[in-house]
Amino acid sequence: MVLFIGGVIAAAFNSIIPIMWAPAYMIPQAAGVDVQKGDRLFTIVFAG
Repeated sequence: MVLFIGGVIAAAFNSIIPIMWAPAYMIPQAAGVDVQKGDRLFTIVFAG
């Protein structure tokens, strides 16, 4: 049971993180801006 709960938590974490990061890259790129991880625009979109 503990192993199952640990696996469920790991699977949830692995699916949520890409969903959170994708808009932070896609929105500026759609506007024609090259995105770097340390950029201020990336941080604003990721935090918002």
